[in-house]
Amino acid sequence: MSDEVNFLVYRYLQESGYQHSAFSFGIESHITQSNINNTVVPPGALVNLLQKGIQFIEGELCVTDEGNLLENLDILGSIPLIDAVVPEALAERVQTIYRLISQKVDAKKKLNQYAAELQDDDESILLHGHRREVFGCDWHPTENIVATGAADGVAGLWYLDSEEIKIIELNHAQDVNSKFTQSSDVTSLTWNPDGQTLATASTIENAIRIWNMEGNLLATLCGHKDTVMTLKWNSKGNLLLSASLDKKCILWNADTWQALREFQYHSGPVTDVDWQNEDIFASCSTDKLIFVCKMDSDQPLHTLQSHTADINCIEWNKSGDVLASCGDDKLVKLWNTKGGFHDLAGHTKEVTQLKWNSKKLLASASYDATIRIWNTEQCTCLQTLNKHEDPINSISFHPDGDFLVSGALDGLLNVWNVQTGACIHTKRNTNGTGIFEVQWSPDASYICVCQTDSDVRILDAKKITASNNSSS
Repeated sequence: MSDEVNFLVYRYLQESGYQHSAFSFGIESHITQSNINNTVVPPGALVNLLQKGIQFIEGELCVTDEGNLLENLDILGSIPLIDAVVPEALAERVQTIYRLISQKVDAKKKLNQYAAELQDDDESILLHGHRREVFGCDWHPTENIVATGAADGVAGLWYLDSEEIKIIELNHAQDVNSKFTQSSDVTSLTWNPDGQTLATASTIENAIRIWNMEGNLLATLCGHKDTVMTLKWNSKGNLLLSASLDKKCILWNADTWQALREFQYHSGPVTDVDWQNEDIFASCSTDKLIFVCKMDSDQPLHTLQSHTADINCIEWNKSGDVLASCGDDKLVKLWNTKGGFHDLAGHTKEVTQLKWNSKKLLASASYDATIRIWNTEQCTCLQTLNKHEDPINSISFHPDGDFLVSGALDGLLNVWNVQTGACIHTKRNTNGTGIFEVQWSPDASYICVCQTDSDVRILDAKKITASNNSSS
């Protein structure tokens, strides 16, 4: 092995420009007498070997006796090369790793204890019917009916006022002749404002499907070439807007179910859309741009450019004079109708969701496991809500704006008092089941929880908020 090591050192000296040193070392180590084929050894072999050796040492330090990989140790950084061969330095690093693990375990114990103290015996309803993870939901605008979409290619209708609550399956493969082996996720669903029809999007044929309240298929809308990420009705319900990873938006006529026009301004996948009024909407994309478009205009009305990374979510306030956006650049931005903006900074990781409440407050949820409540008139952070352990998947305001519910993949559901920032209710799934979406019902009676274990949970929201009012 010594000849091979000498050869790698010799090549390193040559590649680094130390020609005289390489010549001297080659003579002293008898490189010319070795039988190593110089042509098969790639450039940078010694450095590559050292890097892999350091990675192996790091791997040894970060694997438990049971063979499990320790996570979330990025704060340590990489091992310096000299430290990797100094036993004392490695021993000190091991102590640091176990100290970090101990701190994380202690923090988790405290959080679990906190959750146990707040745990309330809420009389939740567990709905079984889906066969795979439930990604999203949408409440009927006037009835106690909730629609859910899952990875099993089925959207479900649940009539909560019926004596026996059973799923009405909206099967997205029923109008498809061929057998699908591809993904069949239901990616978006939304009720028309009049509550008579439900629009759903699925990865099956990348199509949009329109259903009535009884679960009958009315129309299949084809036009996108990739996954449809979001669907939005305008407030009249006569126009449906779809946004897709194929970089375009399509406007659909709700009377004929025909495509009125396509908007293909973005150079990257379209991640979200939202209506400003009956005929003007905004769209955002991984291309870091926001376009404000009018349905009968050939060019965007405005191009909003300031984000430095993918934009994940946009939402107009109720009056339509301020647009909020958030992205992977950790920022929330507020845009006026002339294109001016204000930055709301504070999150330390990607910001994935935004929600306005009825009192001009804005909530933002982030991968840093926190929610921030913003005063949008003064551009200040009023509350930082931080009782989650993992990235937050979903937030939803109580209809009057006084409470906020949040759910995350850590299986923790929290209900917050927006004014005080207090967590008034906590529920943790005991079987490790994560949460994809939470949504408050329009009449404030229920909270729908979409879970990773294929179940849908309905919480008695009035009981939760009433306990807060009685305690205050």
